[in-house]
Amino acid sequence: MYGQTDDFPEKLKAGCKSLEECQQLKLEADARDGRCRENTIGYLRCSDTRADQMVASSYVQRWLDWRDEKRQKEEDERSNAIREREQAETARQRDAETARLEELETRRQKEAAERASAAEAAKAEEQQKAMECSAPTS
Repeated sequence: MYGQTDDFPEKLKAGCKSLEECQQLKLEADARDGRCRENTIGYLRCSDTRADQMVASSYVQRWLDWRDEKRQKEEDERSNAIREREQAETARQRDAETARLEELETRRQKEAAERASAAEAAKAEEQQKAMECSAPTS
């Protein structure tokens, strides 16, 4: 059988649907190149088999690139999710601290108002007593 009658060119045109299929296609292209003959009739021409190897290699490389891009995208998405969770936790902590400080400030203002009110009441009582003591008795 002459190598030029194999069905590899049709397989190559059909392409591959997975990395494994592309790698198998590349192996077949490499094997065909091992059987080629330069400038001969009745055998696979080396220029053709090398061209087929390049095409098969490009299929494998596209799958590898796609896989790498997919992995990178997944890693980026995981990193973004982690960063967003960390930012959300930081925001929650900041909001909790803000609420705690606002509560402390409100309590401080309330206590200050109570002290001022008590001081005013004491002052008013003292003035009342002073007025009673200084009021002329008849």
